[in-house]
Amino acid sequence: GQATEAPTDAPVGEAPEAVGEAEARLVTVAVRDSVAEPVTRFHIAEGQTRPDRETMIRAETSGRIAEVLVRKGERLARGAEIARFEVEGRDAQLASARAGLERAERDFANASALLERGVATADRVADARADVAAAAAALSSAGEEFANIVLRAPFDGLLDDLSIDPGEFVSTGTEIGRMLDTDPLTVAVQIPQQAVRRIAPGQSAEVRFITGETRDGVVRFVSIAADPETRTFRGEIE
Repeated sequence: GQATEAPTDAPVGEAPEAVGEAEARLVTVAVRDSVAEPVTRFHIAEGQTRPDRETMIRAETSGRIAEVLVRKGERLARGAEIARFEVEGRDAQLASARAGLERAERDFANASALLERGVATADRVADARADVAAAAAALSSAGEEFANIVLRAPFDGLLDDLSIDPGEFVSTGTEIGRMLDTDPLTVAVQIPQQAVRRIAPGQSAEVRFITGETRDGVVRFVSIAADPETRTFRGEIE
């Protein structure tokens, strides 16, 4: 006789075990649409505030302080008077220099008139012209010396230090105070190597002070050279 096989649902040429394995591998999944959005990354660093400008105030003449007109800690406008030296004859020197220039100009005018009449020589006129130039220089120097008896603020800012008193003798070049410009205020921070590529001038920044106050700022500068000791890059926020 001839044997008859039992019927199956398997496709022709495929064993029933293979069909079972294929069905077992099928899973149900869920999908959803997604849209790429930019993500803001933050870098947190400690920093130190410092003025935008800082300069020492130096005496530009020598003499005794006649009066001090402001106090340390005051905010001053550019050109504001800080202190005055005693005049000590500077006004007389200025008047003498002015009179010397007037005399030299008269002599030059007389020499020029005599030269036109053929009485004076060209050398005399040249000498008179040189005397006018020398007298003008002397007047300029005397005027500058007289102006220097007043110490003035070099720019708008805070008088952070003042170390003179009335009656004190001060020599030319002596540092008598310090001015700070804190508008805008600058915050210096140290940026690690792994973050420096992500920080650039023009980016916004938020500064939180030790008092709890916060201010908005802008990255103004990022150094391209690392500190050899800390291997960090200096940044400035305005």
